[in-house]
Amino acid sequence: MREMAFCANCGKQLPDGSAFCDGCGASQGVAAPPVQPQPAMPPQQPGTQQVPPPQQPMPMAYPPQAAYSAPVPRKSRGPLIAVVAVALVALLAVGGWWFFMRPMSEDEYKSAVKSALEDLDKAAGEMEANEPDDIETAREVIGKTESDVSRAAKKVKGLRPPSSYKDSHKELSDAFSAMAEAYATFANAANDAGDMEELFTLLEDRLGDTTRFDDASEVILAAADEFGAEVDYIY
Repeated sequence: MREMAFCANCGKQLPDGSAFCDGCGASQGVAAPPVQPQPAMPPQQPGTQQVPPPQQPMPMAYPPQAAYSAPVPRKSRGPLIAVVAVALVALLAVGGWWFFMRPMSEDEYKSAVKSALEDLDKAAGEMEANEPDDIETAREVIGKTESDVSRAAKKVKGLRPPSSYKDSHKELSDAFSAMAEAYATFANAANDAGDMEELFTLLEDRLGDTTRFDDASEVILAAADEFGAEVDYIY
């Protein structure tokens, strides 16, 4: 049977191996557990430095990584660019029609026709006033007149008449074209002739029936009266 342990001072029962009484605190004379001897360090050799034992490296602290988020796709601008391009094309088309295809107002048309009639009169009048005596001068004068009359005919042809003048405009444009053709015949004959006598002979042969030019002259004179232009010379 196991022997019970009691305090030698106060007689309180104690757990086995108690060194002190938990009642009065008296020492019970129990030997403390033996201390394990530490291993002796080897003697240091003279002239050498004792190297401390290697230490385990401390783990490196890394900054926290941000959570990965997928890139947000950018919206395509293709449809917007297409809409803008279509709008620009439409704007240019409307603007082009307005400046180049829009029918002229009556006032604009009358002013433009009057200007062309006066250009024709000026060109024919200069040739009449500078009637040449020699073929070289004739070529120069007729050539300049032909160029001015042709320019006036192109001006009339390029007009955009209002609806009230569409029919009469075609007749007037044809009359200007006939005058330009007549002066082109003059210029070609002057270039081919050797003298003034030959020039008149060539003109009679090449002009032939002048009915067309006479009719064109009547149309031009009627237009001059209608639009208030002074036309004294035609051909």
